[in-house]
Amino acid sequence: MMRSFIRPAVVGDALNLAPRMRLEDISEVMALNGLSPLEALTESLKASSQAYSTIHNEQVVLMCGVGPVPNHPELGCAWLLGSPEMSTVSRFFMRHSRAYVSLFHRHYPVLWNLVDARNMTHIRWLKWCGFEFIKLHEAVGPEQRPFYEVVHHEEEEAPEDGEGCLDR
Repeated sequence: MMRSFIRPAVVGDALNLAPRMRLEDISEVMALNGLSPLEALTESLKASSQAYSTIHNEQVVLMCGVGPVPNHPELGCAWLLGSPEMSTVSRFFMRHSRAYVSLFHRHYPVLWNLVDARNMTHIRWLKWCGFEFIKLHEAVGPEQRPFYEVVHHEEEEAPEDGEGCLDR
């Protein structure tokens, strides 16, 4: 029997997920700040005020969270990194995504981040969750890649139908 659940993230989850991180996510963190998968996961977890792991068959398939943006107390930096197995839990994860976005808003009126313009899975998920794509930055990070700046305001409602957006 396949079992999926979400729980608060711990450092061991980063160790579990890092060797299996999606190539798109590895490319994104390398382009943005040159971090390895393990560095990206552990630094994101350390910087988070809230972080969660989705577990499927005793494996971490994705981690997500939110943390403060320095000098901007109203902004929370929301993040998500996963493995190729994300597609096996897409319906489960989508069922819970908006609740976690709402949970993140308990501490931050505005959620913010940058997303690699090549990372279509993240772009679809962010749109489904109601994030607004406010600007395309043409040259970001050490690789000078295009990244979208995204925000989500506390009162925004996401569109209704998004089932399966993680498995495209």
